[in-house]
Amino acid sequence: MRTPDPWAVAALLAVGCATLFPPTPDELKRSAERFDRQIQWADLRGAALNLTPVARELFLADVARRDDERNLKVTDIEVEDMQIAKDGKTAFVTAKLTWYRMPQVSAKTERMVTHWEVRDNFWVMTQIDGGPIAVKGPGKTP
Repeated sequence: MRTPDPWAVAALLAVGCATLFPPTPDELKRSAERFDRQIQWADLRGAALNLTPVARELFLADVARRDDERNLKVTDIEVEDMQIAKDGKTAFVTAKLTWYRMPQVSAKTERMVTHWEVRDNFWVMTQIDGGPIAVKGPGKTP
């Protein structure tokens, strides 16, 4: 009888364990807060990494078109609400943010809703509604 390769067994266990333990609400909260910090500190390329590839492409195109890395200033942002669907695979995070875009200096305070999904056992953002960096998901119209 052949002994199984220990590396193959370890790899199978790692993949199996990853699907047994879906991401938690705390992981969603940390992901949303990280995204918020990144846009507040004008790390828009870093913020884009939280988005699905299709949404990321749209987000970065809009950032470049508006020159947001230089012009967008987010002065305050706070997570207000987090709703996770019963199946645990989709969620909405609502944040209140205060921002302005140069050369304007008058600030706006708005709510921004980010749409999240579990993909490959991680929370990823699929869409952003409201605020200065709205991104519609695939197939959605602005």
